[in-house]
Amino acid sequence: RPGDIPKLVEDGAIGFLFPSWVHGFSRSLRKFIADPKLRRRMGQAGRERALKELTLDRMLRETERVYHEVLQEVRGERKMKGKYGVA
Repeated sequence: RPGDIPKLVEDGAIGFLFPSWVHGFSRSLRKFIADPKLRRRMGQAGRERALKELTLDRMLRETERVYHEVLQEVRGERKMKGKYGVA
């Protein structure tokens, strides 16, 4: 469950989160393969979430926000606390 993955994957709804890579992955994969209804439900939920949240408008807003933060850092207006690789 590293990084921001739990923010992106709703466990059991559009994917599986598991603490142990090998055992958790194999258990989740077996469950996924064995249940066609689960596959359809998760696929549909993932598609709906992508259509709702991964829009061009949102991508452009987020990209613009990051550019503004980087520009502020370059101009010395604020510290980014290591975000985006800038110390």
